[in-house]
Parts: sequence; structure tokens; C-alpha cells
Amino acid sequence: DLSSFTMILMEMILGFAIAGMNIFGQEFVVFVNAPNSFLELFMTVLGEFDLDRMLSINYIFGYFFFGFYQFFVFLVMVNIFLAILNDAYTVIHENEVR
Repeated sequence: DLSSFTMILMEMILGFAIAGMNIFGQEFVVFVNAPNSFLELFMTVLGEFDLDRMLSINYIFGYFFFGFYQFFVFLVMVNIFLAILNDAYTVIHENEVR
């Protein structure tokens, strides 16, 4: 479960990284190439981001990009990760009780 979750998470971040390169890549240094863009978006999940810089480059796409990224990656994927952990905890707890 965890390996398929990791693959899906990395694919989603890579997709957003490519979109970020297309939207912000000409004017924002961290979105110049795919590895930098991927790293910046991974750090965004951890809470380190420069939303003001994104909005100064493209106001409308900046809000949409950041909003969709936060919704899909942070809220949805973190909840799926917590569900996987909860399922593993339930299995272990049931084995210990018996």
C-alpha cells in the first residue's frame, strides 16, 4: 500500500512540477527546470513556499495552481497516507488482541 501511495504522490508532484515550469519557469528561478520545480513543490508540502512571488508573476494562475496543489497533494494525499497508517494499525492491533 505504501509503495503505490508513494508512486502516486511522486507522479502528482511531478505533474504539478511540469505545470509550474510552464506557468512560472521564465520568471521564477525555482521553477526553471524539473528537478528544482519538483524540490520546490515537495518543500511546499512541508510548509515552505513563496506564494507572493507566484502571484506577482501570474495572479490568476498563481491562485489556481497553489489552491489545486494544496488541495490535491496536501489534503487528499495526506489523508490517504493517514488511512494507510490507520489500516496498518488496525491489523496490528487485532493481531495483538488475539
